[in-house]
Amino acid sequence: GVFNHDVGWTLEAAGRLLDGGSIPRHVFDNNPPLIYWLSVPVVGLARALGVPPLVAWDAVTLALCAGVAFALYRLLTGAGTWRRAPAMAAAGAALTALLVLPQASFGQRDHLVAALLVPYVTGVGLTASGRSPGTRARAALAFAAALAIALKPFYALVWLLAEAWLAASPAGPRHGLRGALARRDNQFIVATGALYVAAVLVFTPGWLDAAQVAASLYGAYAEGVPWPNAAAAALTLTGSFALVVRQPPAVAPLVRVVLLAALACYAVVHVQGMGFTYHFIPAGVFTALLLAIVLLGVDGPTWDALLRVPASMRPALLLVVAAALGAVSAAGYAARPAQATAAARLAQLFRAEAPGEAVFVMSSSVPPAYPAVNLAGVRSASRFSCLWLAPGLYADAPADARPFPYRPLADRGPTERAFVDAVVEDLTRDPPRLILNHRAPHKQGFGATRFDYLDYFLTDPRFESLFRAYEPRPAVGTFYVYRRR
Repeated sequence: GVFNHDVGWTLEAAGRLLDGGSIPRHVFDNNPPLIYWLSVPVVGLARALGVPPLVAWDAVTLALCAGVAFALYRLLTGAGTWRRAPAMAAAGAALTALLVLPQASFGQRDHLVAALLVPYVTGVGLTASGRSPGTRARAALAFAAALAIALKPFYALVWLLAEAWLAASPAGPRHGLRGALARRDNQFIVATGALYVAAVLVFTPGWLDAAQVAASLYGAYAEGVPWPNAAAAALTLTGSFALVVRQPPAVAPLVRVVLLAALACYAVVHVQGMGFTYHFIPAGVFTALLLAIVLLGVDGPTWDALLRVPASMRPALLLVVAAALGAVSAAGYAARPAQATAAARLAQLFRAEAPGEAVFVMSSSVPPAYPAVNLAGVRSASRFSCLWLAPGLYADAPADARPFPYRPLADRGPTERAFVDAVVEDLTRDPPRLILNHRAPHKQGFGATRFDYLDYFLTDPRFESLFRAYEPRPAVGTFYVYRRR
């Protein structure tokens, strides 16, 4: 199981929407709906071709990365700023970063955001150097940026800072803020964003309820950003190098705006308050691109002297390098043996005990239930990716309490009652063949805790009645397994 857990859940949710499900009744999540809408045609295509949706999603993501590299090459050569060889190398560097850095988070939302923002930021840098892309190209770049912001609104910071910097540059729009607002690129981004918001309100009004719940409870997942960290070190070293090295006038603006984008992406990690590895992907991609641009930002004759490879062989050479670094990326997947092994073991259980049926995993973390559900070809009975609401509901409870202070039914607030009602409704609508209870002493969102999902839900008579039909089976790691008779 080397596929990303968030991607696994997204594709599971997209399949439900494709089958007529809705948000939030069949898919309850705090993420904006766009990622699910984009996933629906991919799942439909996978079904039509008879391939696993996970494979189809990775193929589409790979095509996106290749398209970004091609767009970067066309932008650099089309503006007349770069010769073919350095432009191809810069595009290869961007492709390499997009392939290598994500590792087991390949295709995750932050990875997609990084890919979509690279061409837009490059276009801003070229505009600041007086070599603005054509009207059609700018519209495409603005659309890509709008998609990135819609996927994760935090990354609007990249757009705002890049446009503010452009407005202050000599080649930027006149009249400061008013000129920036009049720039068609920004009008296109704002208009696309407005259409997206309208679509959410019209087609998924229930998502707002989920967003409100998330705003009050999801903070329990915040673990802070580790310091020091590799992303900060790489950005500091590369940024310092970029500021010291003297660049040609045509390249200097691009260097500055890519550095600004890297800093903005790193700031977003702190704004989210979470330091999961995939949150650093955009900052890492822009840091790698910054280093490539600084090193390649020399005049043509110097570059040709350094490369010493016939022009006809350069594309093949870059393909070989990209393939080699892709192998490095594949090795990075294997660097997560614990998560991969756990997902594989659960997938094996699901295939053996519940082939083609529903399962219900009681856990506060998305992995390893995903991608185990996807790999086994079963379905989850729950509308939740994991039971992430519980840590927020009991964030103030003492972790070592004996017994754990579950609230009596009469004392539960509307959010907690709705949470339990949703779980009971899901299990009644699609009775799972297997119920798994994660009983590790340390749970994501909780930390060290004695909270037990089975004990918690058994306080509800409806769940207790449903659970009578289940008998214990051998545990799988820290998951206690129960099978319907």
